Parts: sequence; C-alpha cells; structure tokens
Amino acid sequence: MNDRPANWKRLDTDPPLDLRVEVICNTCGEAGSLWVNRARFTAWSARRMLLQDAFAHLSIPDREYIKSRICPNCWTKTFGPNPFA
Repeated sequence: MNDRPANWKRLDTDPPLDLRVEVICNTCGEAGSLWVNRARFTAWSARRMLLQDAFAHLSIPDREYIKSRICPNCWTKTFGPNPFA
C-alpha cells in the first residue's frame, strides 16, 4: 500500500526511504505513518540534523506531526490555518 501523496515526487539522488515512522496524535489519538530515511531520522533524533533538512520530502504539517505529535487536523483546530500571520 502506498501512503505517499499523489503529487509526491522523488529524485534519484534522494536517500532511500527505508523507515516507516508510526505517529499517534496526543490530542485525538489518530495514528499515522510516514516514510523517512533511517540515517536522517537517527541524526535528527540525536539533534545532529535540522528537522527541515532531515525530512525535506515531507510537507510542513507532516514534519510538525513527527515533532510535536499533533496531527494536522488538531493543529488547525487549535491554532488556525495560519498561526503565524
């Protein structure tokens, strides 16, 4: 089963997405899974790589989901569609 968005594109030079990360929202309990590169995930976990660099292939809401454990729907309900405007 392909969990990637329809408009998702991958370059041949990108590292392999070899780790499936399961995330559960702390607010609503929704479970989601995202594919990432194992080495970059490890580097990000050890604070050796920035989130946006480690997971550049993911959307901003998906990166926030990994970081804060708040799913995109709960994030929008809590902070609005553009909380920094």
